[in-house]
Amino acid sequence: MDKKDHIEKFVKKALDCELWIEKADELIKVAALLKPHIDQNAWNKKQGKVRLEYYPIYFMLMSYALENLLKALKLKKNSHLKERLRQTRKLPEELKTHNIYSLAKDSGLLSQGDYPDLTEDLLKRMSISATWFSRYPTPVKADDMNSPFYLENADYYGMLRKYGSEDVSEIDKIIASVYAELGKQSPKSERRDKMEQRTVKISKIRITKSDLLSMCENERVFFVQSGDLLNDLNVFNKLLFFCMNRQTADKGAMKTAKDIQTMCLIKILVGKLNEGWKLIEKWYYGTAVSKKYDGLLEQSAKVAVDEIKKYFSKGTNLISEIRNRLAFHYGPKKPEEWRERVQVLIDKMQASQILEVYVSKAHGNCLFPMSNDSVILDILNLTGEPDNEQAWKKLHGDFKKVINWFIDFLDGYHLAWAQKYGCLASDEEEVPAPSIKNVSLPYFTTD
Repeated sequence: MDKKDHIEKFVKKALDCELWIEKADELIKVAALLKPHIDQNAWNKKQGKVRLEYYPIYFMLMSYALENLLKALKLKKNSHLKERLRQTRKLPEELKTHNIYSLAKDSGLLSQGDYPDLTEDLLKRMSISATWFSRYPTPVKADDMNSPFYLENADYYGMLRKYGSEDVSEIDKIIASVYAELGKQSPKSERRDKMEQRTVKISKIRITKSDLLSMCENERVFFVQSGDLLNDLNVFNKLLFFCMNRQTADKGAMKTAKDIQTMCLIKILVGKLNEGWKLIEKWYYGTAVSKKYDGLLEQSAKVAVDEIKKYFSKGTNLISEIRNRLAFHYGPKKPEEWRERVQVLIDKMQASQILEVYVSKAHGNCLFPMSNDSVILDILNLTGEPDNEQAWKKLHGDFKKVINWFIDFLDGYHLAWAQKYGCLASDEEEVPAPSIKNVSLPYFTTD
């Protein structure tokens, strides 16, 4: 084979998107062989026996696979790259990079996620894996050993940390979305069957009538009512997660429906959080139950309840504002404020902008994005932020930290209660428990 034949072969292979995809398929299939070890490690971690040697290799292979897929997508979308490759007979700089984040950003995939800062962090760690972390004991330069990287979507610096099992499903989603953009189906993962078999262990605590009567009345009231609050928060918080879990097919009406479901659950949850504070304020602090538990709560629960108190004791806070204006009322109390709210929606519209309403003869499948837009504008205005991006960050930040404070405190309180009254766990049971990142809540349904 002469030099001309080598050149023609190189150009032909380099331009063939299918070959880039096939290489990704091969890497993913090999990485799948390590997945049982990743799953086992997730269990071992709970037992305090962690083996990390499989993680770097697994994520290196998945990083290379994603890199190949993104380069295939780049070739598919950019004809000028193909022309340049034909002329220069070498890979363009855009195809020589290991910077997976920049490849994903150029493809437009980052804008499809709910929390692009989280995706950015993962992709930048994968870029480091592809460059050195999973291949060599050190980088080329000492400065890169523990160098922070800037997260554009979060405006802070991330750090290379070891991977965990929680990253696996996120990478699977990202890779599946790139396959979908390429019009392909990702290789079947051997891990899916294992994920469906995941379980968690729960222990039953038996509470007798004498246990309840041994408490003073105020403590008894808070104990029972706080359990009801924790049930509500756990259920609605999980439903919210399920709504925010996007599938690659979630576009158009499907994506819009999930956005509306998410906003509905946020409104319900802010109401629960606001009422939850009233419960804590009246029955935990107001009856001095708190004094009985100050020395019994774990540090994380102490910090959480202190933060709850500080947040709701402020003159105004976003959770209470949303609750009072939107959570349980379909508009402000005064009619003129209702008219103003609708007028704001109209004023924000561009002349050529079209609002959407979906109708269906199938029961329960109509959808009103236009009305949801009005709610969103109201919430963004309540944040006091100058632009929508900052407003969403404010809303997400407040909501996430407050609900985590409540769950941390209530979990800690009930654990302290069980220890105080000697109610020990018994009758351990193992129940099916799929990963929260792999459960999605549909909107459109049939009979």
